Amino acid sequence: MKRDIVSHEVNMKFINQDLVGGKACNLYLLKKIGMDVPPWLILTKNVFEKSITKCKSELKELLSGIQYADTGQIPIICSQICEIIKNVDIDEQISQSLLREIKSIFPDRTLFAVRSSAIGEDSKDKSFAGQMESFLNVPSEKILTAVKKVWISAFQPRVLLYRKQSGEKLSV
Repeated sequence: MKRDIVSHEVNMKFINQDLVGGKACNLYLLKKIGMDVPPWLILTKNVFEKSITKCKSELKELLSGIQYADTGQIPIICSQICEIIKNVDIDEQISQSLLREIKSIFPDRTLFAVRSSAIGEDSKDKSFAGQMESFLNVPSEKILTAVKKVWISAFQPRVLLYRKQSGEKLSV
């Protein structure tokens, strides 16, 4: 079964860096050893993949066409990629499930932090510190917009250059 939403309460057999990214894995491990970690929810990479299904080939083509020696081209292509991602739709069932989970886990909270947990982020080899955007004090009705902004931030020139220089394969 492909998981779309994972919470801090999940069993470790459902969590791995390839599904939820480094930050979520590390939060889970800290909680497991008894550290005081606040509750959290994460949209897995499956949600991003489902959301970009219709434009995946276009995104792949743009990413593969980046000439890193041409520093003037990188922001132009990144801008095109970001515009595409800005216009994707997050599946309605997933959106509703996420909002239900939020109300269930955080019944009295009205503002949230929306942060990245990218595949490879906060790993033993790469930190990605400060590369992707975080959004604080996000009202629940704006969470999905903030999620897309975090996704968009993963395709900013500085992030793609960092990933390339780190030897990471660039793909969607």
